[in-house]
Amino acid sequence: GRAVGLSGKDGGLIEAEKLQIVTQDDSEAPPEIIDPGLVGNVTRIRPEIIQTLSAQGFIPVVAPVGTGPEGETFNINADTAAGAVAAAVNAERLLMLTDVDAVYSDWATAAARAMRRASPGSLRELDFAPGSMAPKVEAACEFVDQTGAMAAIGRLEDAQAILRGEAGTLVTDAVAETEYA
Repeated sequence: GRAVGLSGKDGGLIEAEKLQIVTQDDSEAPPEIIDPGLVGNVTRIRPEIIQTLSAQGFIPVVAPVGTGPEGETFNINADTAAGAVAAAVNAERLLMLTDVDAVYSDWATAAARAMRRASPGSLRELDFAPGSMAPKVEAACEFVDQTGAMAAIGRLEDAQAILRGEAGTLVTDAVAETEYA
């Protein structure tokens, strides 16, 4: 393929705002505001540059960096940015590749089972460790919610099997009940 590297700042592709982290361990105590530095959330995707490159046979590879309202540069979680870009270009499917073969229910216990098909709602009920699969799962859920299309999460080496629905976790709003491997 003919890949073209882009930053989310190129052509105003990714607009962002500063990430605000607020925690409150005790309902009686005031909330704690944590400043994560120059980390941002996507507020808008301008897909024209991706659509133009794709129409000419190029494969856009986007670095997850966005521009704030005052021109500041924000680093954005790569999974979050990928899901937002995929939704903005009306992708037929979102494929999130990782080093884990699927999303697991009860991941921290011996009862963990690979989920083969799940709805955004059922996935959002899971309790993920910070920094784990949570960003991938939320990006997949947001993509499905926004587009009605399917998303999938699994290992790079299983990509073809994931696309056929034979591996990984397929995220779709057409699932009535979670299916396990």
